[in-house]
Amino acid sequence: AFTQGMAAMVPLEVSNGNAEGVRLVLSPGSSSTGTVILEGRTASGQIPDISALRISLVPEHPQLSSATSGPLMGNSFTMAGIHPGDYRVGVNPVLRLVTGPPYSPLPPVPAALEDLYVKSVRMGGEEVLERGVHLQGQPPREIEVVIRVNGGILQGTVLDRRQQPLPNAVVAIIPAPTMRRRTDLYKSALTDAAGRFRLVGLAPGEYRLFSWDYIEDGIWFDSEFVSSIETRGKSIRISEGATESVELSVMLEDR
Repeated sequence: AFTQGMAAMVPLEVSNGNAEGVRLVLSPGSSSTGTVILEGRTASGQIPDISALRISLVPEHPQLSSATSGPLMGNSFTMAGIHPGDYRVGVNPVLRLVTGPPYSPLPPVPAALEDLYVKSVRMGGEEVLERGVHLQGQPPREIEVVIRVNGGILQGTVLDRRQQPLPNAVVAIIPAPTMRRRTDLYKSALTDAAGRFRLVGLAPGEYRLFSWDYIEDGIWFDSEFVSSIETRGKSIRISEGATESVELSVMLEDR
């Protein structure tokens, strides 16, 4: 049940009989505070402006609303309207969580923030970036978000069957199987008129790289689809602050 920022949710088991006597108590939810820690500097030695960042708790349950922080006060933030449930932490626009299907393309990260990546999210000192947060009957603990400057860069050229550069090809990079709950690690791009692409703000780690002349947008988030093409991807290791260059042959799909 939801009304004007109030919400209530209770577990309900339905068997052969009617469900009666269900009692919902509306609540404005609880609040949490947190800190953003910025590690490193840009290549020019500058500390990037992170004032545009917003921290959010994105619910796994589709009927719950996200709780989003207000503007950062220095490096601190406050988040209100948090209800019991299972959540993942978002750091917009750097760490944006994709939901679906259907999957929708996300707007590009602003240039001033595109080299940043989220290294860690801790709640009450416990790492929750990958596994998410379970809140049930207790107020949320302090949230600490660690953001690193100098994410990895992957650039290259997509080649067609004739080994010629291919414009307007779709390129997608997908994290290792153990990291695929982190939809923020998936990135994609279109090649330019010379068949070139560039992916920035990549967290260090192991990835698979794919390219198609035509593909349904966002289908690379689908685990069954990825399993069917897994071995056809190019294995890539991304290191912090490093630029990797590759040539990639396009995977042709039936139209």
